[in-house]
Amino acid sequence: MYYYASKLNEASCSGCSVKVPPVSEPATTSTDFVPLTVDPALLHGSGLSYYDNDDYYSMVRGNKLMSESSCKHMVMNGGLGYMSAQKVEPGQNQGNGGVSVGMGVGGGEEVEYRDGQLVSASLEALVDMLRPGAPPSFTFTFLLCSRLFLKPHELLAKLCKRYFKNYDKPGKADESKECPEKELADMGALVRVLTQWTGMFPYDFRDDRVMALVRTITQRCASEQMAGMRSEVSRTLERLLDRLTALEQYEQSLPEPAPLCTVEQLPQGDILTLGLSPVELARQLTAVELYRLSFVGPEEFLQAFSPPAAKTPAAPKTTRNLEAYADWFNRLSYLVATDIIKPVKSKQRARLLEQWVTTARECFNLGNFNSLMAIISALNMAPIARLKKTWSRASPVCGQQLRQLELCVEPGGNHARYRAALAAAPGETAVPLLSVTCRDLHFAHQSAPTRVSGGRVNFEKCCALARPVRAQLAARRLGETHGTPHRPAHAVNAHVTNTPTWRFFLDRPALSETALELVSFEREPPADHLEKERLKRLKGAAP
Repeated sequence: MYYYASKLNEASCSGCSVKVPPVSEPATTSTDFVPLTVDPALLHGSGLSYYDNDDYYSMVRGNKLMSESSCKHMVMNGGLGYMSAQKVEPGQNQGNGGVSVGMGVGGGEEVEYRDGQLVSASLEALVDMLRPGAPPSFTFTFLLCSRLFLKPHELLAKLCKRYFKNYDKPGKADESKECPEKELADMGALVRVLTQWTGMFPYDFRDDRVMALVRTITQRCASEQMAGMRSEVSRTLERLLDRLTALEQYEQSLPEPAPLCTVEQLPQGDILTLGLSPVELARQLTAVELYRLSFVGPEEFLQAFSPPAAKTPAAPKTTRNLEAYADWFNRLSYLVATDIIKPVKSKQRARLLEQWVTTARECFNLGNFNSLMAIISALNMAPIARLKKTWSRASPVCGQQLRQLELCVEPGGNHARYRAALAAAPGETAVPLLSVTCRDLHFAHQSAPTRVSGGRVNFEKCCALARPVRAQLAARRLGETHGTPHRPAHAVNAHVTNTPTWRFFLDRPALSETALELVSFEREPPADHLEKERLKRLKGAAP
């Protein structure tokens, strides 16, 4: 737990009490990722939501549902994506992660623009564009995709080489005792770029090679001429230390209990014993989703689904929080299935079915599609779906609501209904489907080359890779506000670990897939020849 504290203490500047006012940067009006207004004529109905919110259109209540053809029409015309709200003129920013003319790199063969958007550029030109005045969308996109060509410590070394001499010789200082104004301004620019980097991609600084360069920067700031930079560097390193310490504590809580083989090994109680209404249970599940998602680094998506070319050495993977988040989805599905199938009496199982279906509905109302899909997956598992007696004792509305919710996440029309519902969901509680984000990343990586003619970087592809990552992690409040990174979402949601839902799902074991099937046949005997054969195979394979 104190590993990162010691590493950052080595790099921090002590004895600093000077506070320098932030350097004013030219104001940039960003039009990044402006969502199109959803047509109410396409998204009408009384809705599943309990809240009378005109901005959140329901899709699954009543007989008037969005047709698949309407959804496809919206997808083909860009209605479910994002676009710039205005035409881009030279010197302005462009949405979709694009970069406009006038970022410090002139025309020529190294940079190519199309309709005011940066299309391709040499790697050196892109590195030169990485400056404090660059739009946050460009900074995020390039820092994310640069690891396809450079390791993080190599990129930081290029920045250090640009801004000061003898960067690779920490013990050697400049001969001049007086610090020129240009050198002071360059160091200030480097520190501000470093602040943006630590806010957007803090996990890059788990690499000792990166921290060695950070120590070089802080040693430069330790000189009397650089006294004004020390306070800013200290604040940056303090925020980085808080983030990495919280990450280490979270990773220590990741190990989960192994699946059980018999229902007798399960602890007493079920989700009903918590005494939570479906509304409150959905809220706490959403808080758990956002808490877990807050620890997923943006670079983990690229490392998992867009690996670098074979000739390009990959950057070291220092976290596995994306895999842990995917495991959480599977674990939630098996915990829901275990919770339903555990009771011996069919009436109790029916009550649990109604509780989880209603909770899934409330997850939809909150825009928590990851938990919604996990619950639907559990209810569609063969051990649960075959319990006809249990389903018959549940309310008829329960089955209707489940079928309506399934329509919202069906993959037809490139997940058109899901994308429309996500676009209309409340932004502060929206949790996108991880599987759809991974699918979008895979196709974005496979559909275009990473480099174009002349060896230039295909920046259009970089924007296509960054777009789904930004959408998936929007609830993290990534530090993209210029010069003032936001407080990480995990700091705001620290209370999540004290909720009943967190404690219920953290240590509670689930049944394995085979155990679920065996218990299902115990609760309701086989109904036909195929189920009898299946039961025989399961008993024969049981230890």
